[in-house]
Amino acid sequence: MQIIKEFKRNNKNILPIIPFYDFPKTAKLLLPLVDRLAVRIPIPEDIDGPSYTNIFETIKDFKRGNNILIDVILDLNIITEKNEANRQFRELKYILEEFFIPETFYESIIISSTSFPENLSSISAGEKAVFNRYDIKLFNKILEMPMFKNLKNKLIYSDYGVTKFTDTELDFSKMRYGPLPKVKYTTMDQYIVLKGKRNNNTKKMVKVIENWQMKFMSPNITLEKNFLLVI
Repeated sequence: MQIIKEFKRNNKNILPIIPFYDFPKTAKLLLPLVDRLAVRIPIPEDIDGPSYTNIFETIKDFKRGNNILIDVILDLNIITEKNEANRQFRELKYILEEFFIPETFYESIIISSTSFPENLSSISAGEKAVFNRYDIKLFNKILEMPMFKNLKNKLIYSDYGVTKFTDTELDFSKMRYGPLPKVKYTTMDQYIVLKGKRNNNTKKMVKVIENWQMKFMSPNITLEKNFLLVI
């Protein structure tokens, strides 16, 4: 709440994101401070939580009773396997068709997910790992479907950004060689990770990293519409 007030004092915009389990209670508190907010909905629905019907009726009721713009974030979480991507694709298609096509209560539909794994311990030092971006494949498939052509201007993709800085207890000043480097790249099709290694191939590894930089930091690579950058 204090952060929002600080932004307002400095004439800057901010978009509060409210998890549905805090909605509409938190949204009511924010009404005097903002004219737009986002509601985050986990996909699929929780077996112990409200149904999709209940969720979207609650949002629509709040919208009807208040002068507020609402963005809906459909949070698909981490998708690293093709089977999971297929399940989430079917779920997302059902939600969009059932609850969004005939409605106008939302300003945008933000599809949030990532295919970057939580744990990179399986990658050995000195190795490169490539992970398929099922997250963006899923989004693009939805975007290209004729049945959702009227939603196309409302659909936005959001990757998971860095939302919390995590400090480390390691004292690097006491390490003879310092920490091993770890390089991560995001392309339109893959996530790529390069892990450093201390051996005679160090110079070779540095050269490989330089080559990747030249390839993926090219000014010819641009993002298209329907993407939300989270920093």
